[in-house]
Amino acid sequence: MGEGRKKIARTVWGTLPVINKIYNRVPYSIKNILASTYGRRLYRRRYANKYYLDAIDKIIERETWDLEQLSKYQDACLSSLLSVAFRHVPFYRNLLKGGKIGPEEIKGRKDLTVVLPVLDKSFVRQAPEDFIDERLDPRKLNRVYTSGTTGTPLCIYRDERADGLAYAFYEARWRLPYGISKDSRWAMLGGKLIIPQTQRKPPFWVWNAGLNQLYMSSYHLAPEFVESYLEEIKRRRLEYIHGYASSLYTLALFAEKLGIDDIKFKVAISNAEPLYPYQRKKISSSFNCRVVDTYGCTEWCFQGSECSGNRLHLSPDVGFFEVLDASNNPVPEGEIGELVCTGFVNYAQPLIRYKTGDSVRVSYKKCGCGSSFPVLESVEGRCDDLIILEDGRRVGRLDPVFKQEMPIIEAQIIQNDINVFVIKVVPDNAWKSNDEKALRQSFCEFVGNVNVQIEVVKSIPRTKSGKFKAVISFMGGNDKNLSSEKANEGV
Repeated sequence: MGEGRKKIARTVWGTLPVINKIYNRVPYSIKNILASTYGRRLYRRRYANKYYLDAIDKIIERETWDLEQLSKYQDACLSSLLSVAFRHVPFYRNLLKGGKIGPEEIKGRKDLTVVLPVLDKSFVRQAPEDFIDERLDPRKLNRVYTSGTTGTPLCIYRDERADGLAYAFYEARWRLPYGISKDSRWAMLGGKLIIPQTQRKPPFWVWNAGLNQLYMSSYHLAPEFVESYLEEIKRRRLEYIHGYASSLYTLALFAEKLGIDDIKFKVAISNAEPLYPYQRKKISSSFNCRVVDTYGCTEWCFQGSECSGNRLHLSPDVGFFEVLDASNNPVPEGEIGELVCTGFVNYAQPLIRYKTGDSVRVSYKKCGCGSSFPVLESVEGRCDDLIILEDGRRVGRLDPVFKQEMPIIEAQIIQNDINVFVIKVVPDNAWKSNDEKALRQSFCEFVGNVNVQIEVVKSIPRTKSGKFKAVISFMGGNDKNLSSEKANEGV
C-alpha cells in the first residue's frame, strides 16, 4: 500500500478519540439521541444490505449439508479468497514477489497448510493497511477494533459484503433458532465505555432506538447498582439479553438475592468469555430462559454456535480452521492446540492462516444433534492465559476448582511463578474462614502441591474492553512456547 493510503488509514484511526471525547461530554439525553442516530446508521449498513438479504436462507441451508458438500464449499471459497489476496492485497502479493510461494501451488485446503506460513497477529496489528484490498478506499470501509489480551489496538476493516455476511451469520445461527430477530428488543451488557467510569448513580446505560438495544455498562455492575439495572430491564420489556458470561452471572445472582423473579427472556446469549456450568444454571433459573454460548471474533475468521445439546459447533462456511501445536503441526483430534483460521467472510482485509491465540479442543465426530459441523469441545483459554505446571502441563479451564456450594461471587487465578499462585475471591455473605482452606485444597487437587495465597477482595478489575479474565499467567514461557519458527521465517 502506498504512503498516501497508509496516511488515510492512520488519519481515520486518529479521529476516534475526538469523537469519544465529544460523546462523553454531552448530557445523558443527548447521548441517547447520538446512540440512536448511530444505531440507525448501523442498522442500514448491516441489514438493508444486499449481501445480508441474499445470505440468510443459504446459511440455514448449509446447516443440513454433509461433509462432502462442506468440503467442496470450503475449497471454492478458498480459491476465490486467494485470487483476491494474491492479486490485490500488498502483504500477500509481496509473498509472491519474494519467491516464497506461487498461487498455482495452492489448489485446496491441504496445499494451503503446506505452502503458506501461519500469520501472527503482530503483523496485522503493526500494518493493518497492508492487508486491505488496494482497490478499496479505507475511508469508506467499516472499522472495528479489538485490543485482545495485549491491550494494543488491532484495527479490522470490513466492506459492505463482509458486514452483510457477518450479520447474516449472527441472525441465522445466534438469533432465529431462539425465536428472536434483528428487530427484537434486547439488552447488551458490553465493554464499551458509554458512561464515565467515575459516575456513581444511574443511569449506567443508553437506549439505542436504531437497534432496539438497551446498552448497559459492564463496568458499573456493582452490588449497590444492580437493582437499578434490573428495574430498567423490566421497564423496557426486553425479549433477550446478550453479554459477557461474568456480567450475566452477576446480574442473575443479584436478581435472586433481591427476590426479583419476574424477568423472563426468550434467551440469554453469552459471548466473549467462557461460560461455566454454574453460571449457565444461575442465569437460566434467574431469568426463566435458555442460556446459549457463542464463539466468535472481531476478525470474523470463525464462528461457533450451540446446538440443541448445548454443544458448540464451529461453522465451516465461515472459515477453514486448523488446530496446531507450538511447532505449527496439526494436533491429534481432541488434544489442545491453537486455533488457526482462514476467514471466508472478509475479502476486504483477508486473513489467511491467522493465529487466533485461542487454545481449543475440537472433535470431528458427528454430534448427536445430527450436524456435520465440527464440535468445539472446549476453549481452554487464551494461549497466553494458560497456567504452566511443573510437569509441563498447560491448563486453562479451572472452573471445577470453584465447587458450586462455595460461597463465591467470582474468582480469578493468577500464576506468578511455576509453583506460586494467588486466587482473588469476591466472597458471598456466607463466606467463612474455613472456605479459604477448602478452596486451597480444591485448587491443589487439580494442579498439585503448589503455593496458593487466597486474597479476599471487593471486586476484580476487568480488562479495558470490560472482559473478565478467569486465569492470568505471568509465566514468560507462554508466549515463547507458542512462538512459531515457520511464522518467523515465512511472514
